[in-house]
Amino acid sequence: MLKQLVEFDHQVSLQLYTGMQGIPRSLLHYFCLTGEGYFWLAITPLLAVWCRARGYAWQESLWSNLWLANIIDIIFIAISKYVFRRARPLYEGTNKTASFLGPDLHSFPSGHTSRVWSIVGVLIVLDAPARIRVPATVWAVCTSVARVLLGRHYIGDVLGGVALGLFNVFVFTKLGPARSFKQLDPFASDTVWPRVF
Repeated sequence: MLKQLVEFDHQVSLQLYTGMQGIPRSLLHYFCLTGEGYFWLAITPLLAVWCRARGYAWQESLWSNLWLANIIDIIFIAISKYVFRRARPLYEGTNKTASFLGPDLHSFPSGHTSRVWSIVGVLIVLDAPARIRVPATVWAVCTSVARVLLGRHYIGDVLGGVALGLFNVFVFTKLGPARSFKQLDPFASDTVWPRVF
């Protein structure tokens, strides 16, 4: 049964990959770059410090908690890829062994996908405004799909990434972060959000 599911995953992923070649590759690469773990690991503490220096309590909490969520995600992704060790798709010419390091040699689950859905989950947990959550959700969907369309992952890898991302949020909530920006500053105006974007 498992073998049949894996084969089905391979076939459907390949059909999706070949059938969507008309989509600009640069657009797909853009979404993938915005989901890179190194990018989020570097930028979130910098933005947290920047917001703290300017007294933006909500935004400082946002970026600090996203940094924590990214750390959790990286740990679970590394463990999961080491355990499952699923090979990446072979139909994408750039999927060469030299292109990936460490756990990234393996395909399941998709780290980009778990990361972007962890971010969306954190935004929901922290009660971020809808005008932030909704675009973030669209971005997460586009990034997840882009991983398959670029031939970096199978559909099953992406679904596994979504599940892991949601699990990361569960772990995140158990570590005791601020659950709402209004708990930090109940009188803060919703209009301060654009300052951090």
